Amino acid sequence: MVLNSKQKVLVTGGSGFIGTNLILELQNQGFEVVNLSNHDPEIEVETLKIDLTTDNLNPLDNHDFDYVVHLAAVSSIKLSQDNEQETMEINVDGTKRLLEYFSGKPIKKFIFMSSVTVYECEKSGQIDENNIMVDESANAYAYSKLLAEQECEKFKEKIELLTFRLANAYGPYQKLPKTPNLIPQVISQALNKGEIEIHNGKFARDFIYISDIVRAIILGLKSNLTGTYNLGTGEPSTVQEIANAIAKELSVEIKDLKLKIDAPLELVPNITRIKEDLGWEPEVSLEEGLKKTIKYYAN
Repeated sequence: MVLNSKQKVLVTGGSGFIGTNLILELQNQGFEVVNLSNHDPEIEVETLKIDLTTDNLNPLDNHDFDYVVHLAAVSSIKLSQDNEQETMEINVDGTKRLLEYFSGKPIKKFIFMSSVTVYECEKSGQIDENNIMVDESANAYAYSKLLAEQECEKFKEKIELLTFRLANAYGPYQKLPKTPNLIPQVISQALNKGEIEIHNGKFARDFIYISDIVRAIILGLKSNLTGTYNLGTGEPSTVQEIANAIAKELSVEIKDLKLKIDAPLELVPNITRIKEDLGWEPEVSLEEGLKKTIKYYAN
């Protein structure tokens, strides 16, 4: 299946970090894009102000969508803390309502963005797609993403569904107040305070630059691929390595508080299947990605 540049893509949560970057690239490739979001976008794009949990979805009837990329969510563990009910409503109920709406529509592909946090992780090493999953004892974000995946499973006979379990994303348009994630925090500290303070330098995650994510999504739209795939670099990066790279680039000092972290020290997805089945692999190194991200924040 080859995408026609006249085809129309709905991006939910398109005013957010991943959505903004995805929409810019889809527009660059000539697609007609509609953003569904509660929030105003930073870029020029037709936007439908719709709350997926409560609003009527009838405004979507005015469009004939070929593809849907569902990004709208409470998008991190930190944002879900003390916010469990809303997290479940947005991430699970919102996904279900969207699937129900499109189950009767002739769309060619529905891409759902899940998270590697759905995996139960007790030891270091790469995690593949058939790893043990979290349960209701997990944080609200991880459990909501798992439940949303289960909603997708219910519709796989009616909709061509592709799910990506995303590692830690970073890059331009990732805002500090909205997404208190590691890399924006560290860069912000370096730029605004002239020093970096980290909680635990040994903590390791898989950090993937936004352009590699966007490329995977668009390749997914162009392909016949369905199912569930890990999306990351397949390589762990410690907080210390990230802090060192940013400190070197901005000539600042680092202070490691060496706090105890109540989470697995390492969580890295195995990306063998997505490489083989989608013909995708990450292209942007951590060093290059951090330099691009620092430049964005500095400007």
